[in-house]
Amino acid sequence: MLLTASMINAQKCKPKTVTNDFYGTKIDAWGGKLTSMSVYSFNVKYIPSMYVYKENEKYKIAVGMAIDGTIDSNKVINEREWFPKGSKFMIKLENEILTFTVEDREVRNSYVEVVSTINKDNIQKLIDQPILMFRINPFIENVNDLFFQFKVSKSPAKKIKQKLKCLLSQ
Repeated sequence: MLLTASMINAQKCKPKTVTNDFYGTKIDAWGGKLTSMSVYSFNVKYIPSMYVYKENEKYKIAVGMAIDGTIDSNKVINEREWFPKGSKFMIKLENEILTFTVEDREVRNSYVEVVSTINKDNIQKLIDQPILMFRINPFIENVNDLFFQFKVSKSPAKKIKQKLKCLLSQ
């Protein structure tokens, strides 16, 4: 009976291993999709995800969006760099809003990912409080009030919380 329980727990605690193609390094990332369906904003379909990992003894949080479609043909928007260092993303919890500043980003084909440092206290808050919403501002300055905002589905949030517990128990 104990062996079965530990096997189930081991399956829940399996990270996603990501390989950096350039350096050939591997990172164990804990998290997953934030919604059970695609989200639509600005006539664009996107699927958001969130992962937390440890790199050089620091915890990092990465929020990614797989994007399907073309975002606004407005020249004011398209002449700017999307998701530059210094832009913000926010996570609304039941009792507070966590705000992160983009330190790094990756944009490739139809995928965008923003990365920031996160401390253990904020990881614990993600575990302890319901994760309600996300908001990602693609620019440092406010351009046409453009942001991506979505509600987090309960089932994916529950899975992410379990994986974050695994990360902190290492």
